[in-house]
Amino acid sequence: MANQHGHHGTARRLGTTSADALRMFITTFNEEGGFPYPVRLSREEAVP
Repeated sequence: MANQHGHHGTARRLGTTSADALRMFITTFNEEGGFPYPVRLSREEAVP
């Protein structure tokens, strides 16, 4: 079944559920001590 935007869920297409995909991400995030891929912050980020 497609969602409101007409797309099928990526997790479902990968053969898993969104809950399992989130669990896998959280597990990897915790093991890596942060994002398991490069992350760039916007140069326009507010500075306190």
